[in-house]
Amino acid sequence: MNKIVLKSPTDHDFKNLSGQVVNIIETNGDNSGITNEALKYISNIVDLAELDLEWATQITDQGLYHLHGLPTLKYIDLSFCSGLTNEGIKKLESSTIGLTVEKQI
Repeated sequence: MNKIVLKSPTDHDFKNLSGQVVNIIETNGDNSGITNEALKYISNIVDLAELDLEWATQITDQGLYHLHGLPTLKYIDLSFCSGLTNEGIKKLESSTIGLTVEKQI
């Protein structure tokens, strides 16, 4: 497994990972620098299975659309992402077979 831990990540960090093989992306929880732009890049990360986006308060349901149907994504932490709605999260879950979404408010 190829695991990366990002500290205070920004959109630019995910742009640098686009096209690379990364199975797990963990963060230190300071994800306030992540926007919907990062989600575009995340959708191009090869073999991504686990993703930690807790406290990414700038992402929205519109940005989640970029993650719909990612075949290898099995777990995503969206806890404390205040820009998301239950409806947006349900659409993500229904678009991706076997996906577990962690969401705390």
